Amino acid sequence: MYQLKKSNSYTYTAMPKKTILNYCTISAENIHFSSTQKSIQLADIVMLKADVNYTYFYLANGKCIVFSKTMKTFAELLPSCSFIRTHKTYLINKHYLKSINQEEDLINLSNGMNVPISRRKRRSVLPQIMNN
Repeated sequence: MYQLKKSNSYTYTAMPKKTILNYCTISAENIHFSSTQKSIQLADIVMLKADVNYTYFYLANGKCIVFSKTMKTFAELLPSCSFIRTHKTYLINKHYLKSINQEEDLINLSNGMNVPISRRKRRSVLPQIMNN
């Protein structure tokens, strides 16, 4: 179990109960992972997909990057004004939203992927999207 700690410089640290395992720094423009020395522009993230304890970042350039952190960690770190949790497995960037199929509860993204909207999140997701 990880505890997130926030400092004044917008650095979020994922810590087990006794020692620091790894951490990332978020700014208004990017997310930097010090364990891998990678930086990702927030504007380049199309969506995140969870797979047990791994999170897949799908980027605008077509690349997919895998991190060994849960989706919950990233959902709490990323700005809620740009990212929407549509399903327990998916977190999308509103800027890449192309269309909504309300009959099938699917969101079409500009990269061609379709993301489901869960029944439980439907009431909260649709108003967030419509206010975009």
